[in-house]
Amino acid sequence: MIIRYDVTVPDMTDVMRRAARRREPNLGWRWKQSVLVSALLTAFFASVIEGSGVARIFGSAAFFLVTFAALTYLQKARVAWALERYVAKQLGPSAPFAFEIEITSAGLTTRQLGEEIRREWKNVEKITAATGGIEFDIRLGGMVFVRDSGFRSCDERVEFLRLAREYAHR
Repeated sequence: MIIRYDVTVPDMTDVMRRAARRREPNLGWRWKQSVLVSALLTAFFASVIEGSGVARIFGSAAFFLVTFAALTYLQKARVAWALERYVAKQLGPSAPFAFEIEITSAGLTTRQLGEEIRREWKNVEKITAATGGIEFDIRLGGMVFVRDSGFRSCDERVEFLRLAREYAHR
């Protein structure tokens, strides 16, 4: 079965974000950094506000939560912006480009930007029906994402997923 569709810069950025999220447990330092900065700012905030002890505790807790949420949001937005810029620079005039994935009993083959990559099913660790498409987790950290927009119908998507899982479990 072969699926073909065009990929844009935002599409490619989304795939890279999905792949990075899968490695997020290995990147735990990001949230630790947000906690540390929030805690330091909260300590300063607690030292300058006035009020009863209970009011200062509740005020400090609220300040910490708001600061942590804001830092997390800003960090994710900064990373998303930088990632989109990077992808746009890498793809340049190539975007949008055609993407093709073919699944057979031997494995899956992807074709994009003049490259063809074949992967045997033994290298596919997990197949997930995700929001917006189907994710193939590839051994050693790779990922292939097939967008829902590539399927002509829901039935075609269901059949593709069924066939991929059948081939992978042989």
